[in-house]
Amino acid sequence: MSLRLVVLILALAGAASGTVSAQTSTGRHRQLPAESQPEPAARGDGAWFLSAGAGLVTSGDLFRVRTAGQSGIPWDPPAGANFQSDDFAVTLDETIAMALSAGRRLAAPLWARLDLGAAQIDMTAIARVGETADVFRWDQLSIYQAALVAEYRLVDEPSFAYLLGGVAGVLARGEASGDYDQERVGLRFGGGYQQRLAQAWGLRFEVRDTMVSLDFADYRPPVVGEVAYPDVTMEERSPQHLLELLVSLQGGF
Repeated sequence: MSLRLVVLILALAGAASGTVSAQTSTGRHRQLPAESQPEPAARGDGAWFLSAGAGLVTSGDLFRVRTAGQSGIPWDPPAGANFQSDDFAVTLDETIAMALSAGRRLAAPLWARLDLGAAQIDMTAIARVGETADVFRWDQLSIYQAALVAEYRLVDEPSFAYLLGGVAGVLARGEASGDYDQERVGLRFGGGYQQRLAQAWGLRFEVRDTMVSLDFADYRPPVVGEVAYPDVTMEERSPQHLLELLVSLQGGF
């Protein structure tokens, strides 16, 4: 084989090698970067939310009044008819409560909330009259609440369960008498479930309890005529539990 033929073969082999190298560097088979993962759907409702709703609120006894012996003292409720009893308790019935909330996300599962609520609750006297217990209207107590609450969402999904806890300010005002008007601070805790309805909208079901100690130590229930005030023993039934069962509509933005 001549030297010229050998050189020609080597030149053709080099050209072929360069062509293959050029083809592999064109980038036509380059691996594309992985697409960024979208945020979970539960986080698509924005960093803020507002909710409005209503439900039931109830509580228990506020105080109990006892007089010495079988005196049958005639009592004069601020907003009801007179009755005679030496032993009765004033309790709060159930009624409709209104609720508003505004919240902001602090971290993926944790939100800060401001809760506002209002209700007018009947105060009922359950009195021992002879061998039986009768029910009498006493007054009506307006309860206004403002609470700073932490909400922790248990799962990062469009529909989720959550827990809550915080501090509440409670303002109590009597309808017919101002003798038990007061402002107190209490604790709030509870939980709920939010069902997603559409993008940024949800339906909430929430149960919460506001534990507060209303003060009736200096309260003197009025008697008929008040000629001679009876020997009365006042028993406070603290703390009170303002238990609420609420349904609300929430919107995020």
